[in-house]
Amino acid sequence: KLSERRSHFDDVYCEFGSGSGRHLVERAAADPKSFYVGFELRYKRACRTAEKAFARGIENLFVLRCNAHLVFDLFPLESLSGIYVNFPDPWDRRRWEKHRMLTEDFLGRLPQVLKSNGFLSYKTDHETRFHETSNLLGTMPAWTIEKLTENLHSEDLRDDYVKTEFESLFSSKGMRIFYVLARKAA
Repeated sequence: KLSERRSHFDDVYCEFGSGSGRHLVERAAADPKSFYVGFELRYKRACRTAEKAFARGIENLFVLRCNAHLVFDLFPLESLSGIYVNFPDPWDRRRWEKHRMLTEDFLGRLPQVLKSNGFLSYKTDHETRFHETSNLLGTMPAWTIEKLTENLHSEDLRDDYVKTEFESLFSSKGMRIFYVLARKAA
């Protein structure tokens, strides 16, 4: 059971839309004292993440094939240390807007499941969605923007920085990577 596995760890992190798991697996491998949960809708990608973790003997990672909105049902209040959202589908067409994850309602509810000083890390290649999301976070009293950049790879990155598959692809094509780190306000 998920609750039994995560109960042995002080810090729990989630990644919404964890894809094929590069970011999630690398984070879990580098931080065995914390527990990592990936939410991924696509079957093949979720399986690929599990395969990567199994091949490396990683036991502090769990992949769920479900919608990220279930985070509120699966985790108690103030239980997560951080949430990663890396390159979510922008759902560009008007008729697809209902599928977007980072809506005002969702961002407004996320602090409920974050511990004090918990964070939301958001990376994207989509400039319009980045500005919409970062502007929204900036207007919400539950969030404090700690870092914001329109060109992440032009800056010195920490030694423990982990790129996603999409991030490597987009940056190899010279595309800018937009990034915002927001913390739960005190």
